[in-house]
Amino acid sequence: MTLNKYILLILLSVSHYAFSQKDTVSFPIVFDSLKVVVSHSLNQLSTTYSFLNSGDMFSIDYQLQQTQVISITKKSMIHTTNSSLDDSNKTQTWNMLGENNLSFNWKDAKININTKIDNIQLVIKTHLANGENSYSLIYFFGKGDLSLIEAQDQSPRILDSMVKYNGKTVSFVTTIKKPRVWGKGNPNTNLYWIDDYLVSIDAETFKKIKGRKVRITDTIRYSTGILSPRFPRLYSATGNIIATQGWGKDAKRLINPRIEILKKNQFQ
Repeated sequence: MTLNKYILLILLSVSHYAFSQKDTVSFPIVFDSLKVVVSHSLNQLSTTYSFLNSGDMFSIDYQLQQTQVISITKKSMIHTTNSSLDDSNKTQTWNMLGENNLSFNWKDAKININTKIDNIQLVIKTHLANGENSYSLIYFFGKGDLSLIEAQDQSPRILDSMVKYNGKTVSFVTTIKKPRVWGKGNPNTNLYWIDDYLVSIDAETFKKIKGRKVRITDTIRYSTGILSPRFPRLYSATGNIIATQGWGKDAKRLINPRIEILKKNQFQ
């Protein structure tokens, strides 16, 4: 083999390696008291957790191989004025081959990690609980490459309304005049905002009760709106929020209401 051919082979090998390696993509996911910086490239995922109130930081790094998590490394970090440095004295690595669950504590935070194969793709579920704060991040991978992230604030203060209303029975008296229709004014949705509830009423029933005083009774199904902090946000692999359809605000839904038309001499 001549020297020129040897040099050419080296250049081709280097070029193939360079183009076969995916550049690292990095972006933040921000909650009210926590910022998670996600960095990923082929077969690698790094997540840095920054607590906005205290300034404390740590990272979790995942080494992947196709649909497997090979290892997970947790590192404490030291925040300086201009940068963040790994604290080599507080680094721990777990071999995850044959394992699907990992739990550990970092200061006051408890972290649970679960990995599974779902429809030939790797799914990593992480949950962090820190005092009254609770956060969920779910990472979806295809062939070792990150494709989607679902992020949700699951803190009790965020879920209070859902717990308060969901499954409770409500009964109230109202007059059906011109209720606001859900769905940009499309009457075919059969959904109406009545006394702060989103009520399902079919077209035939609505004709009978329009303008009448009625009693509405049903079990509340609390649905989360896309503008709510408790709504799971979806991020693409480049950090863009993926638009999701749904009602803008949270809704107390009455799906199968019992509607009674009241006579003039009936009391509430």
